[in-house]
Amino acid sequence: MTMAHDCPVPVFVLGTPPKDFGLSKAEVAQAARFFAARSQRRLADAPMWHEVAVHLIHDAQSDEMHRAIMNIAGATDVITQAYDAIPPEEPGLYGELFVNVDQARRAAPKRKGWSAAKELLLYVAHGMDHLSGADDHAPADYARMRRRELGWLAKWRGALTLLAAMTTLALWSEPGATFIDNGGFEKLSGARQATRWHYSRRGWTAAEGVGVNDSRALVYANADPALETAPWQFVDFEKGHPHVISADVQIEGTLQGTGEGAYVAAEWLDEKGNRVAEVRTKALRTSGEGWRHVSAVSGPVPDSAVRCRVSFGVTKGCMGHVVFDNVRFARWYTPRLTGLSTSAPDNQAAEGEIDVIADLDATDADLAAHKAFFSWRGADGRTHTVSPDERNAERAQITLRVRDLAVGPSQIAFVLFRPNGEIDARRELTFVRQAVRR
Repeated sequence: MTMAHDCPVPVFVLGTPPKDFGLSKAEVAQAARFFAARSQRRLADAPMWHEVAVHLIHDAQSDEMHRAIMNIAGATDVITQAYDAIPPEEPGLYGELFVNVDQARRAAPKRKGWSAAKELLLYVAHGMDHLSGADDHAPADYARMRRRELGWLAKWRGALTLLAAMTTLALWSEPGATFIDNGGFEKLSGARQATRWHYSRRGWTAAEGVGVNDSRALVYANADPALETAPWQFVDFEKGHPHVISADVQIEGTLQGTGEGAYVAAEWLDEKGNRVAEVRTKALRTSGEGWRHVSAVSGPVPDSAVRCRVSFGVTKGCMGHVVFDNVRFARWYTPRLTGLSTSAPDNQAAEGEIDVIADLDATDADLAAHKAFFSWRGADGRTHTVSPDERNAERAQITLRVRDLAVGPSQIAFVLFRPNGEIDARRELTFVRQAVRR
């Protein structure tokens, strides 16, 4: 249940996702590596994974392979094959997934708020789950696998944008309409500049196919440490309320130089043009592999504010290549934590598994800027902290094995942290692991 940040598993994608899926081959590969890392680490004694190939196929190929491998007629969603090493290969696991893009297109409309891209990635997660030995023949096992795989999909950092519109698994709820105009840089002027944004053409380019989901984005490319320029626009706001600023950022490698890095900011000005309030995301010098969603929440806007200016850029002294996409600015609504419970009767059990569920009333909240953790302290005094297995606008959940808890009472807590590190909400309960009577 710990986060898998780095993936040692080489994953190769063969084939190309259909254009109407809005999903690039690179994004499939990135998601597959993430799922492979989580699946490999699911079991403590799992063998080393050396290579996994993900084949994107169609109905005819799926039907042919289904017959050949499992002696079952008809196309299916994903076929998983695991192979032992053949000398002189190093001992460990080699795998192949055969993912049916036609099935993903057919199945997606059956789920409200779902897309073919999400369905395709779910098949990839399901195949990776099978590679670590998961079995879905029994209904309970299938449900457990599905919960785990949806949790992986929700946590995949590169899937933040793909999942934003999904009701049942949204990582955050939109906090109302954004006040930004052209935050995705889709509208260009005759001079090929993003409309509504004021910026110098030096260092900035509106480029096709480089944004999230291969959309248009604004690219900063700079080799001059003395250059500092930031696109900006004046936006509406609501006095007396906090606001959230956010964007998707991708940095090629690591920024060079002495500057702080890439950021997004908003500042409020009074009638004389003096700054009366400001909010700024933490500056990034690298985004790791793929996109990083950055956000920050302001305090209540003072009554003296008459204008608000949103900007983003790279601080002076930094050199490198940065892509910005999906800049948002909106009123902030605080999420509410309404309950914490377990699936065990009276919060007691001797064996098996239990679900720990935190109920959220966050319909109007931007959860992207919040960190969420489950924590428990057992009767033995040991403390554990993990991220949720699943998280959406209505609840967060983890599944615990009772045998991993010490016999006796354990204090289990769920905590939501604001972007500045302060606790937004917290709930606790007591769970008792009973001794097994033989």
